[in-house]
Amino acid sequence: FEAAQILHRYGYTALLGSISNHVVTGGDKLNQAQIAELLTQGHELASHTSEHCALALPAGNYANFYATPTGGTWENCNPNVASLLNQNQVAFQLGDSKAVMEKTFGVAVRAIIYPYGYYNDITYQESLNAGYVLGFRFPSQVNQDIHSYSHTLELPRMRIMRGASL
Repeated sequence: FEAAQILHRYGYTALLGSISNHVVTGGDKLNQAQIAELLTQGHELASHTSEHCALALPAGNYANFYATPTGGTWENCNPNVASLLNQNQVAFQLGDSKAVMEKTFGVAVRAIIYPYGYYNDITYQESLNAGYVLGFRFPSQVNQDIHSYSHTLELPRMRIMRGASL
């Protein structure tokens, strides 16, 4: 919240990636009132799915990668890293999140920030089907630099962690 306030003070806006189940249940880093306030300042809301399930796995060795939600239940997440969500589960994670946040905040949610930065052909197609026009992934997934992308549903993103210096 404080970072977005600082951006606003200097005339910048942010894309706020939120997990819809966390926003609704109060488990998100930003509560509904804070998100609503930031939206009035020109910031935009993006989906980070319903439960932060991994929609795809990274290429190569993923022995240390855990497809777990950051909260909620396993209802729509598969705790077995060796298998992915099926296409219907991916569609639910993408579509439900968008619908819930649009209803809750009364704004269009045009962007998806893929959990863990990973996506695949199914995720890409279901993002289109859900109506997203922007999708953000990690550049290292496809060995591309931050300035390389071929479609607006595969834009690179950078993770900025608490305590990062400029």
